[in-house]
Amino acid sequence: MQPIDVVKGFLDDVAHNPKGAVPAFRRWLTEDCLWEQSGVPDQHGVEACVALQERAMKEFGFFTFRAEHQALAVTGDLVLNERVDHLVDEAGRGIGISIKVMSSFRVRGDQISKWLDVFNPGDVRK
Repeated sequence: MQPIDVVKGFLDDVAHNPKGAVPAFRRWLTEDCLWEQSGVPDQHGVEACVALQERAMKEFGFFTFRAEHQALAVTGDLVLNERVDHLVDEAGRGIGISIKVMSSFRVRGDQISKWLDVFNPGDVRK
């Protein structure tokens, strides 16, 4: 798999997995993955990433998110991704929160080893 295929596969799995985002995190993130986000402490390890995602889902009342890609660029194992994340409920309906995100992903093998999301934390409001 090429790095771009890993990132697209991950984001597609997050959006369309009937069990939500968490199984996709466990499938596509390395055990030692580092997830950095605006305004949130860094998460080290897949289970820390899962725990943060579960807290966010509970706090903001969403089931998963659907990424609307604006631009993708790749150099080596680095994938840059400009996107809009639409938070959705279990039925796939938007909950009124869409977040503009600029991200980078480092890919190792067929998994993501580092994930950086930069966004305006003020956008994460209903």
